[in-house]
Amino acid sequence: FLQLVDADGDHANGIEITDAIQALLAWDEADGDNDGSIFEDESSLFLSSGTFATFMNRILGTLDDASAFTANTPRTPALRTPTGARRNLDATLTAIKPHPFAPYVKEVGIGVTDLDVSSAFYENVLGLQHHSGRVRTDRSETVYTDNRATNATSTPNKLALMKFDDDTIDCTNHPVKLVFAVPDADAMYAAILDGGGTAFSPPAVQPGLGKIGMALDPDGYLIELIEYPVPGTYLTGVGIGVASLEPIDDFYTRVVGMRLKYYLHVPYFMNEAILQSRLSPSYDASLGMDVVLMDYLNPRIYEDVPAKITFTVADPAALTEVIRVEPLPIVQEPAPNVRGVAKDPLGYEVELVAPEV
Repeated sequence: FLQLVDADGDHANGIEITDAIQALLAWDEADGDNDGSIFEDESSLFLSSGTFATFMNRILGTLDDASAFTANTPRTPALRTPTGARRNLDATLTAIKPHPFAPYVKEVGIGVTDLDVSSAFYENVLGLQHHSGRVRTDRSETVYTDNRATNATSTPNKLALMKFDDDTIDCTNHPVKLVFAVPDADAMYAAILDGGGTAFSPPAVQPGLGKIGMALDPDGYLIELIEYPVPGTYLTGVGIGVASLEPIDDFYTRVVGMRLKYYLHVPYFMNEAILQSRLSPSYDASLGMDVVLMDYLNPRIYEDVPAKITFTVADPAALTEVIRVEPLPIVQEPAPNVRGVAKDPLGYEVELVAPEV
């Protein structure tokens, strides 16, 4: 909220707004009662939704009176939700000073125990298509593409199966998920179980989200299936486990340049912050893959997970310098035909590549 009231850098403006709102929260030490409109007495923080709605409407009205905000993005009731607040804040800050980077994700990678087993699973069960192979200093990568068409507005997303030279690296049961859109979630779920995967959560209709199921691949990576009328299997997102949403959200939005798409609570399982490219045409249609930050309700081990996210960005060298200043490790400097490699705050590998010409 303080970020919102001072988004234009005018502290006097923020003080003026804060003073106006303070009356709504007035506390009288003499009688121990709240005299502002949000409370009926000292114990009724959210005693009445009507009272709270009135309070929020008065805040929105106060914000609307600040020209710094109405000039860029009028305050709306969407501010009542964390997702709406973040979207409005991003729109305001972008209008004032656009983020220097607008990356998008077209490739992700996961470490595998047995390359033959994982290749057969993703090719024969998920229906991905073999694309290429790479040799890195510490591993080999076998790259697959999803079933998207290649045309003027679309190119396939890629999955790299990473086989490390060091066999002591454990590639099993890590907090990583791959999100696939499929035409028939029930059929794909059954195929996964028959093809070497493990059951997790059978497909079911989730209010507001459609039919979603979850299974595990041969190494225990989470496979999320979203039923959608697509002609094949589309890789739409990658999820990484985080110990806390805030610091990793900060890295991928403030530093790298992604934006929040929405927050999601998965009951009894995790809280998620779903990020998308700033170049996406809308919050409903992402350019490239979404990046899902997953805060498990039952904590997992999040450090040194053998997974990577590859960001396509106009100037990999400039983004590398910004990451270095954080300061975070730079594993490989970007150069022509050479991918930059850095580490995020938890040790996940961040690859930086220039757009293909």
